[in-house]
Amino acid sequence: MKQSKVFMDIQKMNKLVEQCKTKAVISVGVFADHSPRKEGELTNATLAAIHEYGSPEHHLPARSMLRVPIHDHAQDIINVFKGKCEAYLAKGTFLNLMKLVGIQAEKIVDGAFDSGGYGKWAPLKYETLLGKLRKGHKDLHWRKLTIAHIYAGNIGMAILIRTAQLRRSFSSRVKLVW
Repeated sequence: MKQSKVFMDIQKMNKLVEQCKTKAVISVGVFADHSPRKEGELTNATLAAIHEYGSPEHHLPARSMLRVPIHDHAQDIINVFKGKCEAYLAKGTFLNLMKLVGIQAEKIVDGAFDSGGYGKWAPLKYETLLGKLRKGHKDLHWRKLTIAHIYAGNIGMAILIRTAQLRRSFSSRVKLVW
């Protein structure tokens, strides 16, 4: 009887094992190079921190766009990759996989802006709404009527979005640690 030899190509497996030994730190936030605004204004990073934690002395409630949403939706980030990690690693590298995790976290932050912190942000004050409306409309009666509709929930007015500059300043970075 002829003996057959079985050869295993363990090169791919060794590569996978090596990649899994690598640790990554994924940072999501507003970084200095994404932070500039007009000269003399607060940076986007400072503005994000003020809104993230609130500012009692300026009567601004905390509206977490980063910590709370990512904590609350961590499972959503994990679920995207559940059962697919080996396939991602086989196609690319560990670094690429971690970058994809960072992008998913960015999507959670973006969703916070779309949904008012997933419904957890304090509503805008009457004065803030009036100030936003003054910029586009001169008729005081129309503005007050519109604010009444906003308070009733018939019309939405985005929180923390005036120019969307702060929203666009969020990004993620991955640093590999051995």
